[in-house]
Amino acid sequence: MVRVPAKVTNERREQVWFLMLKGNNPQSIIKALGTTRAVVYNDIKFLTNKSKQYIYDLGKGLHVLAYTRAIEGISLALSAQGSREAEVRLSETNERMQRIYNATNVKWPLSFGNRRS
Repeated sequence: MVRVPAKVTNERREQVWFLMLKGNNPQSIIKALGTTRAVVYNDIKFLTNKSKQYIYDLGKGLHVLAYTRAIEGISLALSAQGSREAEVRLSETNERMQRIYNATNVKWPLSFGNRRS
């Protein structure tokens, strides 16, 4: 089996992705790219897995962001009441949530590289 350079593979996968987005089926992609069935189906499998991972990572990041937004909303409500002690506790919690959010490893945008997550 011949090892194809990563750049060539990534370019082909981008073409497969583009053709899929245009609504082409695998058979028409094979004809358009002049490649084999196995290569196209492997690329589709790879792209599907990368898309799933991207959505998972995005959701993970949004989950933490939702907590941060909720804490900000509670903080505003309590500050309107003038509770200084509650503001301090919420400020500390908000800082902890921000550190958690910053620690998440959300990959943005989707890349077609051969790196493993």
